[in-house]
Amino acid sequence: MQEKHPLSKSHAIFFAGIFVALYALSRTSYLVMHTLVEMFSVVVACSIFMIAWNTRRFITNSFFLFLGISLLFVGILDLVHTLAYKGMNVFSGYDANLPTQLWIASRYLTALSLLGALLVGGRSLNAYGVLAGYATATAVLLFSIFGGYFPDCYVEGSGLTAFKIASEYIISLLFAGTLVLFYRLRREFEPAILGMLAGAVVCSIISELVFTLYIGVYDVFNLLGHFCKVLAFYLIYKALIETSLIRPYALFFRQLSDKTRELERSNEELEQFASVVTHDLNAPLNTISVGAQLLRDKYGDRLDERGIMHAENIVQGTKRMARLIRNILAYAKISRKAGAFTKVPLAAALAAALQNLRATLDAAGAEVLSAPLPEVQGDEVQLVQVFQNLIGNAVKYRGMDTPRVTISAERIMGPGDGVGVFPGWRIMVADNGVGIDPKLHDRIFLIFERGAQTEEDGGSGIGLAVCKKIVERHGGRISVASEPGKGAAFSFTLPA
Repeated sequence: MQEKHPLSKSHAIFFAGIFVALYALSRTSYLVMHTLVEMFSVVVACSIFMIAWNTRRFITNSFFLFLGISLLFVGILDLVHTLAYKGMNVFSGYDANLPTQLWIASRYLTALSLLGALLVGGRSLNAYGVLAGYATATAVLLFSIFGGYFPDCYVEGSGLTAFKIASEYIISLLFAGTLVLFYRLRREFEPAILGMLAGAVVCSIISELVFTLYIGVYDVFNLLGHFCKVLAFYLIYKALIETSLIRPYALFFRQLSDKTRELERSNEELEQFASVVTHDLNAPLNTISVGAQLLRDKYGDRLDERGIMHAENIVQGTKRMARLIRNILAYAKISRKAGAFTKVPLAAALAAALQNLRATLDAAGAEVLSAPLPEVQGDEVQLVQVFQNLIGNAVKYRGMDTPRVTISAERIMGPGDGVGVFPGWRIMVADNGVGIDPKLHDRIFLIFERGAQTEEDGGSGIGLAVCKKIVERHGGRISVASEPGKGAAFSFTLPA
């Protein structure tokens, strides 16, 4: 379901009702209305701080963290402003100048913080340093205001001072500068969030300009200024609180999603590159192979034993290289040429793999035993490839005994030992081969890594990497349990 725009018709009606209610309340008790409006902004500001502070370890862009910390102290100033407002009688010996000074201090802090958050957005941030800096600045502001050092902003009987009016214009210019920065950095934000934040800044500018016009702290322009502040903080709430809780990826992980798309594009380019390179390598490789075979077969009688050996080495080397190229191409195509997931009978996938390996199995006299296998969700072609690679490796790395491979399955009903998918199935492929050193158990699933330590085994170091990539594409995991001389037991998980 599509989310409504924060300034949609229904929202406009809602706000019209809120403003009418606040206006009616202001006619009865302006003080209560003012307290409600200011406390709304205080709650929003403190909520943003709590979310930003507690998610700071996960945020790669410092904009939200910097703004969250700053809004805590904006909220503190707004709270003191509320308590100091005329008629609250919390601070004795002060007139309407005190809340007006606190208002100006809070608005300066808000505007400068927005600018600062945008400027540090792409840099690393010392959260505790920023917190200490804002705490110090807020303490200095409060001391200067309550100590009588801050310029007067309101004089009873004459209204706003020149400093207060000039400050509102300066603050408006700072907010306008924020709009410019938002436009320049628009690619760093989700469009919906950018629109809401820009809308909040526009409302703040209107609020500041309206606050240059009032004479009494209870007059209509003061009321309009507070209405604009409510709307501004509502938009901030929509952008940074509701969005961060309901759609956290839109805000916190925008950069991550951009990086993911960039990585996907790079992977596609790399796969295409691998395909082109392997195709281009095959032509000269075939020429070398055919030439070496002709040299060995037709001119072998003219070569001494060493020359024949070199020709044979070239033939075998080109065969290994051709196999390596085919494996690299297969690895590159796992994601790009992948089929859709369907119900796959694993028994049929195993039968296809055994048929492909028939000549190899017969030559080795290998015995393959299988327990009943289930149906799973997957890509049948790729599952055939997994069985083929694991069984082929079992024959290739056989010991002195006749190769024996057993395939079995067990049901997975819960996360248990961290198998990756559940409910699902764990498939086991065990052999009686030479085994694998436990130190290599993690490394053998990396591309070009092999369990055997010799070149003569013919392994390319890609087969198990292909298996791992296929299994992970299915949402599962693959692992091995093995010791040298005791065979190997591979297990992988698949969704039911």
